[in-house]
Amino acid sequence: MRNETQRIQGADGLRACACLWVVAHHIAMQFDVSQTGWRSIIRIHGALGVAIFFVLSGMLLSLPFWQAALGERSRPKIGSYTMARLSRIVPGYVLCLLACTFLFADRTAATGWRLLASLTFTNWLHWRTFFPTPVNAPLWSISVEVCFYLILPLWAFGLYRTRRIDLGLAYIFGTQLLIVILQRCFLAFNFAATNTALTLDPLHVIAIDWLPAKNPLGLFAHFLFGTAAAGLLVRWPKRETVVTRSSTRLFNIFDVIVLACLAGMAIDIYPKLFPLAGLIQLVDATHVWYMFYHWPLFPALVTGLLVALHHSRCLGRLFDNPAFEWTAKLSYGIYLWHMVVLELLLRHWPGSLTESLIGQVAYVCAAVAITYSLAAASFYFVEQPVMNRLKRRRESTPANPTPSSDRRSPEPGFA
Repeated sequence: MRNETQRIQGADGLRACACLWVVAHHIAMQFDVSQTGWRSIIRIHGALGVAIFFVLSGMLLSLPFWQAALGERSRPKIGSYTMARLSRIVPGYVLCLLACTFLFADRTAATGWRLLASLTFTNWLHWRTFFPTPVNAPLWSISVEVCFYLILPLWAFGLYRTRRIDLGLAYIFGTQLLIVILQRCFLAFNFAATNTALTLDPLHVIAIDWLPAKNPLGLFAHFLFGTAAAGLLVRWPKRETVVTRSSTRLFNIFDVIVLACLAGMAIDIYPKLFPLAGLIQLVDATHVWYMFYHWPLFPALVTGLLVALHHSRCLGRLFDNPAFEWTAKLSYGIYLWHMVVLELLLRHWPGSLTESLIGQVAYVCAAVAITYSLAAASFYFVEQPVMNRLKRRRESTPANPTPSSDRRSPEPGFA
């Protein structure tokens, strides 16, 4: 994959699926969908969509660093890289954060400290500020994503010394092992707040439980699986093939791998589908590794899925259908605003969750339609103008003869 701007087949479709999974998860929580049986895939495990976002970010953002490590291009400029990342994340996030604070938060000193921590992406440092707003709790992951942006260039200095794909993958494995060791050390560091958890509000109780494992370093392990996917894509780029009898087949071996990865993800999420359910649960048990989001099996399967989708003949195109491409384009805004929409609908349509089936369907349709509308407005009137301004500034600078002069910055997992 020598051309960084080359489109990664299937990535948009998987991003759209992750986004819709998170939205469905929060809708199911409001309807109090059963936590048992297959419904638990949405009610309990919908948060795994965030883990998919982290793997996607790792893959897309590490591509230029892999290419630099292998001598295919010059190293990315840290200043340009940082501005590109922040310009993509900050505008929509700040707008949503201020709106949530104004609409739903109390006018107290605690709210002010929480807002300041969130605006500086340091809210993850303490359980009282972990969730930026009491209503839009999913915003916690944005600061973690920004921390990934800061960690990646530092991690890449070690990658630059590998010079080979196999050594680079070994470096990823070594970093994963170090993170596991550090996570075990964090067990003794729970902010001495567990004993007072019952006197706190529900979000603080959740934050106390989440923070030891859902910190940027621990979640960087998921991001690293995405960097492994990028290394594999660089090692085996997709090439145009001469049309032969075999190349006209509808499926290829990578389509089979896609199906196998999807089946593995389903079994990992709902082990009762597989006779050896206990073994599956042991592999990614939180109490074993003290890592969230079914690490390491689930992100490993997402990694395989990303690589296989890019090389597949049929399923990658199926994932990148127009509806999913549109959803992927707006996915960041959908992620930011869907909880705001759900909360406002509940306040102004109080009986919607207990109405007839038709009323409940109308509620879900209204929530989805309004969320897409807000996401589109955010993208076209807030996010895209900032990105275009940065692009014009880059084009106005003197041409750089290095291979990275006209590279387009890859999108993060949430974009």
